[in-house]
Amino acid sequence: MTDEAEGGSFKHHVLEVESLIHDRVSSIREKLDYSEWNENYLHSIYKIPENIRDIEPKAFQPQIVSIGPYHRGEEHLQAMEKHKWRLLKRQLENPQIQLEKLVTAMTELEEVARASYDQLGHHHDSSQSFTEMMLLDGCFILEILDVSANGHQKCGYSFTDPVFNWRRALPAILVDLLMLENQLPMCVITELFPLLDKGSRGSVNELALSCYSSIFPWLQFRYPSGAHDGPHLLNLIREMLVSSLNLFHEPFDNKNIIYQKIRVHSVTRLRESGIKFVKTERKRLNDIRFADGKLYIPRLEIDDFTKPFFLNLMAFEQCFPWCSNEITPYMSFMDCLIDSSKDVEHLREKGIIYHTLGSDDEVAHLFNNCCKEMSYDRCDPCLAKVSVQVNEHFDKKWNRWRATLKQDYLKNPWVITSLFAASFLLLLTLTQTTYTVISYHHRRS
Repeated sequence: MTDEAEGGSFKHHVLEVESLIHDRVSSIREKLDYSEWNENYLHSIYKIPENIRDIEPKAFQPQIVSIGPYHRGEEHLQAMEKHKWRLLKRQLENPQIQLEKLVTAMTELEEVARASYDQLGHHHDSSQSFTEMMLLDGCFILEILDVSANGHQKCGYSFTDPVFNWRRALPAILVDLLMLENQLPMCVITELFPLLDKGSRGSVNELALSCYSSIFPWLQFRYPSGAHDGPHLLNLIREMLVSSLNLFHEPFDNKNIIYQKIRVHSVTRLRESGIKFVKTERKRLNDIRFADGKLYIPRLEIDDFTKPFFLNLMAFEQCFPWCSNEITPYMSFMDCLIDSSKDVEHLREKGIIYHTLGSDDEVAHLFNNCCKEMSYDRCDPCLAKVSVQVNEHFDKKWNRWRATLKQDYLKNPWVITSLFAASFLLLLTLTQTTYTVISYHHRRS
């Protein structure tokens, strides 16, 4: 091969390498462009991290209806799509509602709404498709809340309507609306509310409070003072729940404990130290207190609705950096108390836990797994104080000895009778011995 041919081959190779490097640099720069984070648009609607989803996959998967883009198009959710259009058509029969105004409002909110989703990007949907989704889902949510709070008759629906039948779809829909991946930005809902002529029925917050208070009657919800529009419906319900919690306590000396994980023994171990478990009639979740050897705990109901509700609340507390920790420490406290089905059985017998799951083992499994991937940076001061008091009681050996005496020896009436008889005979023997000694000294004197 000539020198000229070799030189041409070398130049060709260099050009190929330069072209390859240029393509790779361009690819990296393109990815860097999409890695920018705009702090003005903080994400609030997240895809559940896989380590948390593995706790209970079904709890994060909507069963009836898709809201927002994450589960849109999934086959098992398509049956409800035609009902969304039916409800929208029904709402547009009101002459006060103008479709043009609804579309205009959603178009203006598109950029903000897109920024609410952490894994959406700019190429998920066309602008028209995304705007249509916001309009359809927002109107659906408001109609569901309206009918749930005010009744189907007042809203003009039949009790046999397949969406608003309490025996069928409606309860499951209300639970689906509280799943983190199934949220719509609250700004969309509040913008649509006056345009749908629903102002006479109260505010969005009032409708939500009335609706979910009936779904979870054993929980106490309270409209938060100084409330403002939060990121979505799940956060709104969480704020109403947190606002009812006992967050104002007497001074607590050991302040370092609130920055540590809760550590208490299981129900079985605590009973060995004589601690009794008592159901309190109060509905505030964290209204747990310890006094005179008794641990007072409010009622907790666990069913197919409350399980996904609490898990999604905890997932939101994990993902949203501006969210405080109130639900996660409570669940962690209950996780510490429950190690096995035996612990669940005792709490159930005391009326503290009521569940409709298959067995006590399932409840124990739920609590033992729900907090594995969850963390919190600050513990509830109320629960922190209770955990310190309980552990101090448990660490006193006298309490365990006394409890062992009661549980092992004083439960059987025959054992009690024998113990009483033995004590009586011992007393007689001591009396006789004392009398003999006194008589002996008296004769000598």
